[in-house]
Amino acid sequence: MIRPATAADLPALRELELELFGADAWSDQSLVEELEAPGRRFVVTDDVSGYAVTTRSGDMVDLLRMGVRPDFQRQG
Repeated sequence: MIRPATAADLPALRELELELFGADAWSDQSLVEELEAPGRRFVVTDDVSGYAVTTRSGDMVDLLRMGVRPDFQRQG
């Protein structure tokens, strides 16, 4: 199930960011800003095995960031 991310997801998101992106991981502050940014959509799976961040402008939607835990990758 996919749902909007909440502040309660921040610890798991931070851990996933570090695992996937290492030194390029978003900081805690960046994660909070993305969660709260107007016009942004930050969604996670129920178990926070994956997430996506998008922004919308008119009828265009841009994918800003996506991450999936390695053990869940390539499963469709």
